[in-house]
Amino acid sequence: MRRHKASWLNRGKAFAAFAHSSLLDFWHRREEREFVGVENITLRYVRFTSPQHKRVILIVPGRIESYVKYPELAYDLF
Repeated sequence: MRRHKASWLNRGKAFAAFAHSSLLDFWHRREEREFVGVENITLRYVRFTSPQHKRVILIVPGRIESYVKYPELAYDLF
């Protein structure tokens, strides 16, 4: 855990390298899904799964925001 925390605290110094390597690799593993909600409104979402994870985190950003704004948050929470 300490090694992960240290890398998280120092990420800002080399964010471009992180964004174009680890973060981009992670984001490419996403599963894009959708379902039709009330009044036939299509809701799109992404999910990240792993056999060792048994819990769920749901992020509901807002009415006009997209999940494409949150790859770094998803990476950190995953």
